[in-house]
Amino acid sequence: MRHLRSGLSERVTLRLRGLSAAALVAVSVLVGGAGTATASIGDVEERQSRLEQLARELLAPAADRSVDVAYVDARGSTRVHLGPRDAGEYEIGSITKTFTGELLAVALDRGEVRPDTRLGTLLPVQGSAVADVTLEELAGHRSGLLEFATTPDMIAGGIDWKLNGGNPFPFDREQLLAQARLAPLIFRGTFRYSSFGYALLGQALASAANTDFVTLLKARVLEPLGLERTWVPLTRGDLPAGASTGIDENGRAQAPWTIGAYAPCGGARSTIGDMASYAQALLREEAPGMAALRPRWSDTPSLRRGYAWGIATIDGVDYTMHSGGTGGFSGAVMLDRAHGAAIVVLQDSAGLKERPAVELLRRMREI
Repeated sequence: MRHLRSGLSERVTLRLRGLSAAALVAVSVLVGGAGTATASIGDVEERQSRLEQLARELLAPAADRSVDVAYVDARGSTRVHLGPRDAGEYEIGSITKTFTGELLAVALDRGEVRPDTRLGTLLPVQGSAVADVTLEELAGHRSGLLEFATTPDMIAGGIDWKLNGGNPFPFDREQLLAQARLAPLIFRGTFRYSSFGYALLGQALASAANTDFVTLLKARVLEPLGLERTWVPLTRGDLPAGASTGIDENGRAQAPWTIGAYAPCGGARSTIGDMASYAQALLREEAPGMAALRPRWSDTPSLRRGYAWGIATIDGVDYTMHSGGTGGFSGAVMLDRAHGAAIVVLQDSAGLKERPAVELLRRMREI
């Protein structure tokens, strides 16, 4: 089964063609913050043109799909839209895990939980192997849980996705907990990417706060950051008519991934405007739960991990990153915190690769 990839007011999309130079400056000031207000018309046009050129070259977007790209630095946010159609809203997949990691950091600061709090103290999974797993093990993908449950209902969901492009995670909280009670732990203490684990982590944090995950996410991350167009539909019925849908890497239409109790690992939908604002808040260290970005584990000399976030050292530069993918969408948030720059890519097709996004960030930073 395809994984939820590891490896952010009205939406404003800047387009080079069709906007005057004065309009480009005005919109950049509106969406990019005070730093952009002093940018010259020529500078805005150059950044816009360069971002579009590099995005087409490095990302090789599908000609008939919707791709939005934002570059963020101290001067503000520069955005381009590629493709003849505009999805507007995207499933961000496992980028959602970064919110969940930040919720853990916030809960630790509030004294609601400790890193060594056991899952069985927060969720009714007592007597199972997973009850002994700690919240920090879940956050670091070191719990021993597999990427997904191996129960018959999960396997059936995966088959439906493979054959029909359906949603493989139509599970409520009780179904998730039933899967957890049966789950084995394999190589506990070593890195094994687990969307299953992040689903349980989010549900446990909600339990610790005496609420549900969606309410917790809104109150502690989305609303403080002003991310008004980032949200979590739990069921197909939560989506409005005409909600955006995507395609897989073979061009096959995919059902929306409204993934119920698995939402903490990959259920959010968002826009390029909100994700650019998210990246900007992270660069400014103004987002809730910034401790989630701190490296805590080393997988290799060039790859460390925080809560959800990976920190990869490439050509001497540390990139803090997370990508995300569902059946029909893919995206990435890449931060170069040392240089105060970030790139966000969202597309309504599967298959975005991380390395071209990192290269896009590096080359935009140099102009």
